[in-house]
This record gives sequence, C-alpha cells and structure tokens, in this order.
Amino acid sequence: MARPDAAQVVLVIHDGEATELQRMSQRTLGAAIRGCQRDAERRVVVRLRIDDRELAPEEIEPRLEGTLDEVRCVEVVTRLAREIAVEGLESASSYAGAVRAGVEEAAAKLREGRVPEANRLLADALDALGVLVFAIEAAGREIGESARELDGLEEALTPWLDAIVPAHEAADWIRVADVLEYEVAPIVDRWRDRIVATHAAHAAEVVR
Repeated sequence: MARPDAAQVVLVIHDGEATELQRMSQRTLGAAIRGCQRDAERRVVVRLRIDDRELAPEEIEPRLEGTLDEVRCVEVVTRLAREIAVEGLESASSYAGAVRAGVEEAAAKLREGRVPEANRLLADALDALGVLVFAIEAAGREIGESARELDGLEEALTPWLDAIVPAHEAADWIRVADVLEYEVAPIVDRWRDRIVATHAAHAAEVVR
C-alpha cells in the first residue's frame, strides 16, 4: 500500500505517544487529539504546541475548535479532568477559610461602626462566595456521584444573603453583622469541612 502523501499527514504527539493522522479525516484539532487518547476518561489539554509555537493557556480552548489546515505537527500534554478537579477541591478548602475570615472581618468592622471599610470587605466576601460556589460545583460535576455531599452550598447561603439586603438598605449594621457572623460564617465552615473530607477521599484514589 502506498504511503499517504506527507502533505496530508499530521503528526500528533499525545502525552509522548506519536500518531500519524490523515489531515482531511479530522474535523477539528480537538477531535484529532481525542482520537489519539489511550483511555476513555475525560482529559484536559494543559499544554499545546503546534509546529514551532507553544500556545498560551488562554489560546488552547479556542484552538481546539479549529481545523488542522496547514498544521504539520501537534504536541499535546493532557491531564485527567478528575485529577484537576481533586486539586481544585484542595484550593477551594483554603479559599473557604479565607472567605470565612473575610466575612468575620466585615462583621467586626460593622460592629465598630467602620461602615465604609466593612462595605468594601462585604463586597469582596460576596464575590468570593460566588467563586467558591462555582469552584465546588465544577469539581463536583467532574468527580460525580461520590461528591454529592458538596451540593447545596448556594441553597444554604441564599436565604441569609437575601436577609442581608433589607438590613443593609435600612443601615441596620448590627443585623448585617449578626447574619454574617452567626449564619453565613458557620455555613462556610461546614462546607469547608465537607470539601476537606471529599478531597481527602478522592486524593487517595488518585494516588492509587
């Protein structure tokens, strides 16, 4: 059988394994990379080099949707999405501690009457809570059913965050401080404990 025209062949080096692919048979670069994968688990591209250029992290995802036109060689490094999710939980546990500290500091400044400072801290804390909810949900989706104990943080927080709004509008700073200190902070604490436990269980599995 004749060797394919070199101009129509793309060399894909996937986690150190080299494969030659017919350029025209691949719809996108991402499809070509997935076609070279040796296992069925979902993987994330963490490094991508096309011909002589290393792509920046923010360039990777859009480029995976592009074609293989004029591409000669692709070098790709991937990681299991599940491993990345487990690492994300470790970061989230530390982040939860910082969020709790921010909430308590905002409450303390409100009790001291340092309202402008407290409001800045409160705005930062609310933004951080949103990031924490997103991080937990993203990790839980990747890990699956065994991370269901992480569900519900947003639902637990929402009634108390809603309660802050009228108190804040009425300049009832003691009420805002009470909700932050006695309701929001303990919820964040409980979820931090859940994050730590879930991370420990899944980190052990990843090591095995």
